[in-house]
Amino acid sequence: MRGARDKIAKQFCADATKQSRVPPRKDSGLLRCARNDGAEGLVQNEDAVEDGWTPQNGTTMPLLAIVYFSISGTTETLAHAVARGAAEMAEIALCRIVGDDIVAGRFRNARLVETIDRASAVAFGSPTYMGGPAAQFKAFADASSDRWSQQRWASKIAAGFTTGACAGGDQLHTLTYFSILAAQHGMLWCGLDIPGGEDPSGRNRLGSQLGLATHLVDGALPQSDLITAEYLGQRLANMVGRNDRVGAMRSTFSPSP
Repeated sequence: MRGARDKIAKQFCADATKQSRVPPRKDSGLLRCARNDGAEGLVQNEDAVEDGWTPQNGTTMPLLAIVYFSISGTTETLAHAVARGAAEMAEIALCRIVGDDIVAGRFRNARLVETIDRASAVAFGSPTYMGGPAAQFKAFADASSDRWSQQRWASKIAAGFTTGACAGGDQLHTLTYFSILAAQHGMLWCGLDIPGGEDPSGRNRLGSQLGLATHLVDGALPQSDLITAEYLGQRLANMVGRNDRVGAMRSTFSPSP
């Protein structure tokens, strides 16, 4: 597990604001959504995202789309930690919402939305601004309304993570928004199963069961919060695998029409 985490961490040590192209890493199952680099499409190796990567054991890994907005890099750090936690069990698409995705106030990145169409699970992430998710994330959520009308994302597993300026900075409202967005789409919500204040390693430091809530301490994210983010990714991937297995069993035993 540590080896996979180290490989992913090295891949993202470059300045994220440059949005350089990152090739898919089949040893970790990682795919990144690239943008602002002149590419016609915003998903590297689109066929791999659509068809899934088949490891040597012959099983197809589910796709986890991590959709987030980050301006200072803190939320992006959490997104990468979620990816590390899920990397051994899922294909990862890191999809960062950026300013160029929004034109005249409307979210216009169709390829990012199409990536979610192909995913088995989605993790939503945004800093908490003025008691809720950032406007850039909200623009993405509003643009998903056509998927809502068709319930295209129904039965996918969803989770959320956020950070705020203070421990009591209304992060719960952002997580509540994420869960309601998931409910609008008919998705199944994945919270944290770690009682706050009861974990020996200090995970779920702020005691949020709905999702990961964090804040900076002395200008940095505590290590316990990053470990919690990794655990959230792992838990999400586990739930996806369980959900996919149940779906496969239902398909196998369903009577033919």
